[in-house]
Amino acid sequence: MLSWNWFRHPSGRSLEELNCIKDEIAAYEFSHNGKDEWKWSLHGSGHFHTSVLTELITMRLSSEAATTSTLRNNFLPQKVEIFVWQVLKNRLSVRTELEKRGIDLDSTRCPICENHIGTLDHTLLHCSFALEIWGRVHC
Repeated sequence: MLSWNWFRHPSGRSLEELNCIKDEIAAYEFSHNGKDEWKWSLHGSGHFHTSVLTELITMRLSSEAATTSTLRNNFLPQKVEIFVWQVLKNRLSVRTELEKRGIDLDSTRCPICENHIGTLDHTLLHCSFALEIWGRVHC
């Protein structure tokens, strides 16, 4: 049991935050010998090992590759592959996606042309700037 010694008792938002912290703390078991330590739940020993983490990531990526089709091209730089993957998975941080993730924006309009909603299609295909770039690429 934790004891609290306050200079000034919290109220309002501070009290709400304190209650959230208390709820988080309640989920942990503290040792009685005075030696609390972090335990890593992904390994039986409770200790963090980069080799185990690398193995887990490799297993996860290989299982995802087995269940979904992936785009691999040895001629493209990795950052281009990542960009294409983000486009295919609708993971680019365009205005509408940021708003869906709860990020407070002044507007969801395209920051370049300000004429249309900043969707993925608009940003990559229909925006005046994108059309200019595509025109230069196709020359």
